[in-house]
Amino acid sequence: MKNPETDVSIQIGSPSDPRFTFFDLFDLPWEARGYDDFSRFVVDIACCAENFSTGWNVKADLKVAYRSNKYKLSQEIACTFNLQTKSVQLVIEKPSSSGMYASSLEATIKVFEISGFEGACDALPNFDFSNSGNGHDEVFLVEGLDFHVPSQIVSLYSPVLSKIVNEKKNEEPNPIDDNEKEIKGIELKDVTADDFRHFLNAIYPSRHGITAANVECVLKLAEKYEATALYPKCEYFLRSKKGNKLNFVKRLSWAACYRMKDLQNDLFKSLDSLEALEEIGDDPDWASMCDTAKRGFMEVFFRIKKITSNELFPPIDIETAPVKACAPVNLSAPRPLPKPGPALEGPQAKMAGPAQKD
Repeated sequence: MKNPETDVSIQIGSPSDPRFTFFDLFDLPWEARGYDDFSRFVVDIACCAENFSTGWNVKADLKVAYRSNKYKLSQEIACTFNLQTKSVQLVIEKPSSSGMYASSLEATIKVFEISGFEGACDALPNFDFSNSGNGHDEVFLVEGLDFHVPSQIVSLYSPVLSKIVNEKKNEEPNPIDDNEKEIKGIELKDVTADDFRHFLNAIYPSRHGITAANVECVLKLAEKYEATALYPKCEYFLRSKKGNKLNFVKRLSWAACYRMKDLQNDLFKSLDSLEALEEIGDDPDWASMCDTAKRGFMEVFFRIKKITSNELFPPIDIETAPVKACAPVNLSAPRPLPKPGPALEGPQAKMAGPAQKD
């Protein structure tokens, strides 16, 4: 199997906030995690991270290269990805003066053998939540339909659903025998059965995972049930070829509202002209765009227009600005005495008393 090499630019974060790069290669999902660990660059590369089936193998040569105006360093490794080994780590020691030069980090992947796949999605199972099975110890009732799920998996993804499940367990009496145990459904409101099925398929490694038709409802339920682990999955789809075909305004709004910062920044960077901004403003979906995305849109507008605070308001010339002059006051000069008024006559003179002599 002879295949050309594929180069992927690696985003670099910090150990506490690593950056992820998602890409497709031979219809298989790949991802790279990169961060700057002070004295070295660390890159983790994974293939089919959510594939839990057995019997598949992907053999590849990996290379991570650090390039700058002065240095060219790299590390290579031959590896086999499978169910037991889904990721490998490559490390490059940083030059002592690497910060002085413009640099980049790039991964080169050459796949030379793929086995165990009938198709990109055929390796993933298809779950039927309408039937109970091994490990399905909980039932959610949505619009009159039962969804049989393993409570541990659902609780792992969603703190909200975990709390609901635990509250139910605390309220139920312990059965004498497991055969007497009857699972009563937990009714969920404010959600449709179709949307909840899409949400469960996004949690499970299912072939019916995140698609163009359900990515919006998955994001909404991920926020509703605090399933933040679904955000990277949705971002990965929105960066894929199928995701790029979706409406630009919708993708930008989702990225801003659901904290997909890398995707949000990349979409904003692609707006590099007033014509592109005008096209966005004329889009019917602009009215429903979230406020966070609109604020970012305006920041891009001002950046392109290069409007500064001095251009927004007329300049003030301090030397020629009119100033109302005030006469100086000499506080040491004696204050003049008030002039005497007219002499008092009649009853007023009697009330005032005898006149003072000088």
